[in-house]
Amino acid sequence: MENLEKILGQAYSVIKAEFDLELKDSKLLIYSREDWLELIKEHNIDKNREGIYVPEEYSAIVYEKSKFLIPEIFHNFFGHGLFIENSRIGKKILEISKKAKIEDVIYREKDENEKNIGIASSYYNDYEGFALWIEEMLCSKTGNYKIWQEKYSRFGEEEKELLNFFKNSYNILQKFVFMSQLGFNVKYNPLKLRLELIDYLKKQYGNFFENIKLIIIKNFSENKFFKDNKIFDDSNKKLDLLIVSKNQTKKYDFGWIEISEINENEIKNITCGIFEKVEEGGSWRSRESEFYSFLKRLGEYKILYGNKDYVEELKELLTNKTQTF
Repeated sequence: MENLEKILGQAYSVIKAEFDLELKDSKLLIYSREDWLELIKEHNIDKNREGIYVPEEYSAIVYEKSKFLIPEIFHNFFGHGLFIENSRIGKKILEISKKAKIEDVIYREKDENEKNIGIASSYYNDYEGFALWIEEMLCSKTGNYKIWQEKYSRFGEEEKELLNFFKNSYNILQKFVFMSQLGFNVKYNPLKLRLELIDYLKKQYGNFFENIKLIIIKNFSENKFFKDNKIFDDSNKKLDLLIVSKNQTKKYDFGWIEISEINENEIKNITCGIFEKVEEGGSWRSRESEFYSFLKRLGEYKILYGNKDYVEELKELLTNKTQTF
């Protein structure tokens, strides 16, 4: 058990260093053969399994005589535990498990309103895929890769495909985008985050990225963006980007990030104010549109891509506009 404590300490250190995440509520229970056999019989668990995670009890339970004890702990305790405690998707799964049969929800395909959340097609695949990915990563970083490879050789095709899907997704999206899409709030390095976000947008836009003139992070000021360790909190559930480009004006919502894109020529047609009637006196008063009001304060916000000279051009354009009605 002394060696196990050392390995667990290494795993905790990796999770903290890589993601700045912690396990606060989850507990690890290692069952004897007698207790494990009783558990699988009582809950009708597949006899070939040697570890489970019970979300509503925050409990990872593994069989002490398992040949793959360490990978099972990494999978259930760290993989599922981190997901349930720290991911918005995991917290949703937890809420479901308290009210209904969890199997009725997490195994089904996501509906249209849910497809922009997570990486996989179902909540179960997000939940299980992340655990498989964490299991392999921790085995690799703690010197337990050989035993993991033996366990991997016994995987079915579905497990292998799901793990490879997550590994490929991570390689394409990179850490910040990958974890954010799964609903985690991870620590970021400002310079690296800028590069990862731009790389992500380039992959989303393809050749159309060349038409982009400016990208602003709307819900973060210059100071807050660099002072805070993390991006998402109770007031900021997603990144809110404004893009000025030669592309068509559109809106996109990818779950963790929302993009409002406006064609630069259409900026010239934005009305500076909205005129509305004051009921009592029957007179008219002017009220700035929310979008125009934001554009006037462009310089206060974080420029992700583009330059300040272009921001000044836009501000001057908007300041000099006149309105007729």
